[in-house]
Amino acid sequence: MKRTEKIIKSFDGEEVWYEKFGTGKETLFLVDGIATIGFIWQYIIPYFQDRYQILHMTFRGHGKSPVPEDCSTVTIENSVKDLHAVLKDAGIDKAIMLGHSMGVQTIYEFHRQYPDCTKALIPICGSYGKLFKSYHGTDKLEPFAKMLINFIFKPHKPLLQKLQKKLVYNSLAYNIVKAELNAHLIKKEDFMPYLKDIRDSLSLKAFGYLLESSIKHSTLDFLPTIQIPVLIIAGEKDKMTPTFLSIKMFKLIPNAKLKVLKWGSHTAPIEQPEVTNMYIEEFLFENGLI
Repeated sequence: MKRTEKIIKSFDGEEVWYEKFGTGKETLFLVDGIATIGFIWQYIIPYFQDRYQILHMTFRGHGKSPVPEDCSTVTIENSVKDLHAVLKDAGIDKAIMLGHSMGVQTIYEFHRQYPDCTKALIPICGSYGKLFKSYHGTDKLEPFAKMLINFIFKPHKPLLQKLQKKLVYNSLAYNIVKAELNAHLIKKEDFMPYLKDIRDSLSLKAFGYLLESSIKHSTLDFLPTIQIPVLIIAGEKDKMTPTFLSIKMFKLIPNAKLKVLKWGSHTAPIEQPEVTNMYIEEFLFENGLI
């Protein structure tokens, strides 16, 4: 299936990269979590690309999207405007927005800012915002996260870049991170591209500013006003964005649907790709989005 990629200028002149797959009447727009560059979509893209157009953009300073001169522009709000710029460049009026992890609060914000551009929402293993208010089910990690942002990531010392290159992409790093995931379901070859992307293609300074934005930003007040179809997919054992957040979103969004992947962690879409794709496909069919 044909794939194209492109770098465009966004609303403020900064550049972002996106790729486009497939053909079809409807468009799926895949929105990453922070510090990720598409690895979570590796089973969704090939499953749907014969029937849908698929767009995928990387955030500023992530992957092939250049690092902006002023990294303070790397925010949730500007990322939403970048997504809209990509949609316009691709010549698409409306899309079905899928978001994973931080991409969940991003697609909610996108729908708030551009309601006429959104046909449906599929939030996956994420939250409505204020990331560290519920990380591992507690807010106790938020002060530590803020310290890392202000003293480590945003200053971006040369030593940090050296550590990023040496320590991130190896079996030890994988085994450490695996403790957050379902080690019995995830395949190492599916997860290692994530660590490789962090090593090779992530600006830690841009990451720091985007993480800061995700901690401050929330769409909680907006959820009860959503009137379009919504499918919430949660991982039963997700430690980063616990299932109670998905249940809360389900209760607040009128007519939303909730599917919980049994034993699924934060990377449930690559742990249980067949079930994830089935839930998405059923939702699209039920809402005439085919």
